[in-house]
Amino acid sequence: MTFTPPRRQLFGVEGLWCGACANGLERRLADVAGVRQARVHFLTRSAFLEWEPDCIDKLEIAECAERAGFRLVAPRTLAQTREALGAAELRLIRRFAVAVFFGMWAMAPALVLYLAPPQDSAEAWMLGVASGVFAAPALVVAGADLFAMALRSIRLRSPSFDLMIALGVGAAVAASVRSLVTGQADVYFDAASMLVSLAIAARLIDLRLRRRAIEALAVLEGDLAQKAILAETGVLVGVADIAAGTRVLVEAGAEISMDGVIETGTSSIDQAVLTGESVHMSVGPGTRVSAGALNLRQAIVLRTDRVAGDRDIDRIGGRVALELAARPALADPAGRLAGWLGAGLPVLGFLVAAGHMLAGAPGLLAAQHGLAAMIVICPCALVLARPMAHIAAVAAAARHGIRVIEPGALEALGKVRTVLFDKTGTLTAGSPVVEDVTPAPGWTAPEVLEAAARAEAGIDHPIARAILSAAGPGPTAGERLARGARGIWNGQSVHVGPAPTADGHRTVVQVEIDNCVAGLIHLADRVRPEAPFTVAAFANAWIAIGIASGDQPGAVEAVAKACGFASSGCHAALTPQDKADLIHRSERPVAFVGDGVNDAPAFAAADVGIAVAGAHSAAMRTAQIVLSGGISDIIRARGLGRRLNSTLRLLLAATVCYNLGAGIAGAAGQVTPAAAACLMTVNSVLTAVLAWAPFARQGPLVERPRVRSRAIRRPKRVLA
Repeated sequence: MTFTPPRRQLFGVEGLWCGACANGLERRLADVAGVRQARVHFLTRSAFLEWEPDCIDKLEIAECAERAGFRLVAPRTLAQTREALGAAELRLIRRFAVAVFFGMWAMAPALVLYLAPPQDSAEAWMLGVASGVFAAPALVVAGADLFAMALRSIRLRSPSFDLMIALGVGAAVAASVRSLVTGQADVYFDAASMLVSLAIAARLIDLRLRRRAIEALAVLEGDLAQKAILAETGVLVGVADIAAGTRVLVEAGAEISMDGVIETGTSSIDQAVLTGESVHMSVGPGTRVSAGALNLRQAIVLRTDRVAGDRDIDRIGGRVALELAARPALADPAGRLAGWLGAGLPVLGFLVAAGHMLAGAPGLLAAQHGLAAMIVICPCALVLARPMAHIAAVAAAARHGIRVIEPGALEALGKVRTVLFDKTGTLTAGSPVVEDVTPAPGWTAPEVLEAAARAEAGIDHPIARAILSAAGPGPTAGERLARGARGIWNGQSVHVGPAPTADGHRTVVQVEIDNCVAGLIHLADRVRPEAPFTVAAFANAWIAIGIASGDQPGAVEAVAKACGFASSGCHAALTPQDKADLIHRSERPVAFVGDGVNDAPAFAAADVGIAVAGAHSAAMRTAQIVLSGGISDIIRARGLGRRLNSTLRLLLAATVCYNLGAGIAGAAGQVTPAAAACLMTVNSVLTAVLAWAPFARQGPLVERPRVRSRAIRRPKRVLA
């Protein structure tokens, strides 16, 4: 029996308008047999699903969503989501206008009944009927979606704000109709219309806030401009300028940026960004490959068959939307509290109503008090708080050149206890140059350099670029290895890898031809000027620091001394898996800062993966935070993370206090359903203001710290 690997896919969700519905749909989909993971994100109206094809297919999952009142569709890009939210906002504005216009007309006869009731009961009854007639368009036209969403929340077993309002409107209308049928004029059509108007106003405010968040994400997605190398000229151009049918060169270790069919070259690729499974697939001439896949072994040339915007990865719905929808389950006290409140609201409303009835209140009034308590305690603000704070922090980071792929990474960075740095390209400039070539007896320096260049040709790596720059261009025939490269030169096999001997501060690679040492190549790189400052800042914050590098011990020790690392915190000659193992042994949360394609396992193992400016495209793809400036921006990012954590704590405390105070007033009968809807709207607005305000001002200043030797030595205990 053959094993079928799990499928993972991002879907768009139609009909998803609130956090409660998103939580309910997520639970409904997660309970389906064969579904391994379900993540529903109401901000981008998307669902990220992982399922076992042997147990269930995509059509059955879609049918389950339809039974809950939603439709799974092709995912939207952020731009399409923004357009959809704009269209929805226009519809809400029209409905709001209808509700307000007819609600005011319904209020006119009701005011007469309240303030100067006619002596003639027939005249009073006619005024009650008139109020109902005027209110009908507001209730039927403007309130149709309200009742539809209420029914949907019942099917999902996830009480929502819409359900609370719908119950209040339904109770007011039912009581009014009963009164008119019995010949009385005690009507509440005006209150029902007001509830509908307030509910639509709350939805409009929420929609405006979501549009603002989506616009911030769209700006971030626009920063993901990719480039490709034209095979004919070797010129690097943006993917937006590449037409279908263009021949594109993809170096070994580089990310494929265009969809197309391979014309020359054989290699293996990793399509984890598209499939979710890191499985290596062999490819060759005639094989179609997609943008986003990683070319692992040798350079290939492909002919594009789709333009940017129509690639497979574009059809997924956008990188940022994908990362948000597939977010890991983070510790979220506000979310847990919202879930408890949502589940307990019906019980709470029943207990409040029963208590007022036992105290002697009429049944209708007691029911209104119960509804008011349910409305005012509805946890919509709690559901809104976390994503709003995340988006505000991400937008603030973007203003300072820090691109946050996974908002949860900022939370972890604000609590980080260990920071590990890669050496080449991270602490150093990443542009080594060949300083010396030492040939073995029987070989010359030009021969050693040329042979090494044939192994390193077509590989995207700083050492490969340095060797090719010294030896001159040649055919792309090299193959990237975990540590080193190999190729063919004059019919002989060539292997280039780390030399067993050190050379002070320099990097040394050994060149073997037909398994015999042909010589050594010495390369030098310079330390980034901001590296000592950054290291000192983390050490002064009592955060364990260290180096995790694949380079030789001598070169690592020289950089460590220049930057201020303790020797016990420096680890050299590590394979990519060794780096991941080191992270697992370190004190959590751990941040790893790197720039190379071989850093992907470390990024995956760390709580926060940070790619520096100029990092390899694969590193940028797997990292959670990408810097566009110097590595000192990590300090600013940590400051934003700390501010985000404090903001989340503030939001939780503020919403709990607000709901508790308003809930007590509602339970005591001091708040009407209409006033409760107003308070609920005010709570959502207050939550949004508190979420955005801390990040509206300029980010935290990065001050040059004084290096304290005690802090620099602290990593001995953690990383030794």
